[in-house]
Amino acid sequence: MKSGLEDVVAAETVLSDVDGANGRLIVRGVSLDELVATSRYEDVLHLLCDGFLPLPDDLP
Repeated sequence: MKSGLEDVVAAETVLSDVDGANGRLIVRGVSLDELVATSRYEDVLHLLCDGFLPLPDDLP
């Protein structure tokens, strides 16, 4: 019998993925580092609720 919680899956979600070995959190396919650097709060909320980031307003 193993002790501890290694290899134990507590829950599954499509919202995020934790890469603990590399210290990364991926939210809907986008790294948290990228979201923090390039996105507004409203954009991240949109990503969480709708599954994608809104298009920038300045696109032709």
